[in-house]
Amino acid sequence: AGRKPYFDSWNYMMAAAKRMQGKNDEAIVLLEEMIDPPNPWASFPERQWIHDARAELASILAERGELERAEKLLAENHKWNPSWAPAREAELTVARLRREKVLAAAK
Repeated sequence: AGRKPYFDSWNYMMAAAKRMQGKNDEAIVLLEEMIDPPNPWASFPERQWIHDARAELASILAERGELERAEKLLAENHKWNPSWAPAREAELTVARLRREKVLAAAK
């Protein structure tokens, strides 16, 4: 068991691999390590990775039914920079799942 290499994208790339393997629990842990606690001194490239990690985590959580937590993560992204494109897919996923939940409750 060696040490984890240090570079900004390590957790994000490992989380993507875990997600492709269907290991969402492990992906969540990796992504949460990236964003919690947030680093107020992060460089611009680091903030981009954190932004993308929040969006990816929001997608996973929304698919699990944790819409409130997913929406909170996306709202945090909007504080940093609302125009970064990677969050758009997550926003659409969360919005679709929210609509489906509201429609299902109305029946």
